[in-house]
Parts: sequence; C-alpha cells; structure tokens
Amino acid sequence: MNLQIFTDESGVFDLKNNKYYILAGIIIFNKADRINAELKYRDVEINIKTNLKINNEIELKAYSTPPKYKRRLLNTMNKYYKFGIVIDLEKIYDRIMGSKIHKQSFQDYAYSRGVKEFLLFLERKNLISLQKINSIIFFLDQRPTSTSGWYDLCQSIKKELKFGKYDENFLNFRPGIIPNVKNIELKYLNSKTSYLIRASDFLANNLFYLWNKKNTQHRSEYLKKHSELFIINLP
Repeated sequence: MNLQIFTDESGVFDLKNNKYYILAGIIIFNKADRINAELKYRDVEINIKTNLKINNEIELKAYSTPPKYKRRLLNTMNKYYKFGIVIDLEKIYDRIMGSKIHKQSFQDYAYSRGVKEFLLFLERKNLISLQKINSIIFFLDQRPTSTSGWYDLCQSIKKELKFGKYDENFLNFRPGIIPNVKNIELKYLNSKTSYLIRASDFLANNLFYLWNKKNTQHRSEYLKKHSELFIINLP
C-alpha cells in the first residue's frame, strides 16, 4: 500500500491573530483515487472561475472565494478521508510561543502526532492495515523554508511513524506504528500546480472558520455530517 497525504495550514501561529491554528489534509490510497479526485476538483474549479469571470490561470484561494463556491469545492472531497489538527494556541507554554525555533518544533510535533493518530483511526475503520503500508509521501504547500526546516519535519514524522521516540523526560519509549515501512518522503508542492494542495487549503480554511468563528454546537453538527473527517485537538 502506497499512501499519499496532501496538507495545508490556516491561521497564524500567534495568539495576536486567532485562538486556533489549523493543519489539515487529505489522504489518497491509490493512483486511481488521485486521478479521480484531481479531475473532479479541476472540473468544479473551472466552472467556478467561469461563473466568477476569473482567468483560469489565476489560483483560487479559500480566503477570497465566496462561501457558496467554497462549499462546492469542499464537496468534491466528501468521499475522501481527511484530517484536521486543531491547535489551541492559548494552551501552549509561553516558553514555546516566545521562541521562533520552539514554535516550529511544536508545529512539527503536532503534524507528526496528528498524522500518526489519523493512520490509527483509518486502521480502526478497517480502511488500511498498518503492516501493509509500503510507503507514504507527504505533500505540503510550498513555503519559504530552510533545508534544516525540511529535515527537522521529515525526521519528526519518521520518529513518530517508523523509528519510535522517547517522551520528553526520556523515561518511556514509544515505538513507531509502521516500523517496517520502506519509504517516507516529504515534498513541497506549489499550490498553483496541485489540485489537492488547493483542496487542502479549502479544508484548512473551513476548519479555521469553524473553530475560530463558530460555537461548539455548530462544530459538533458539522462533524456528525462528516464521518470521513478525523479531528485531533492539541496540545
């Protein structure tokens, strides 16, 4: 089994701007699913651009797309399993929020932990077998980052999934959930050229709105309608 996970984020990792920061993504189980998902998203996106009289070369961004068109694009991904990592910034230690390096380390941890729990969720639903995963490729929206930043995130993912890791006090070792996986890769894609990165942008934006602008009841009602969506709250 060769898995592909597409991810984007929404919000600013800073309490001055919002309470919740979101990482969200879509998992693709096979080549046929990827082709079908991309074609479906492309067709709806082209139709929306035609209706809005937008040049097809211009990228649709979630933050600037009218709500009814956002819903149409989100609906193209209804049949695919998705995850949302919801980070409550008010619960993060000041020593982390006060350091750029520590903030990035926490985001790496949150993404790695969220992906691990998402894979466990999929196994509980009998959608995957962890023992049969041969490779996972993570695709993230391209952004300015150093080689060391890419390496740190990649290593964080590998420790959580493959190699295992000690807790922060080095007292307990937690083994990886897919120790026999042959390949774990991390790649950055330009959202202008990737339909599924753009789909992840709309998903992350929608969850950002639900958590920062709506109440608990509204969120609960939404999640009841979307059993294919896995949410983990951190820290």
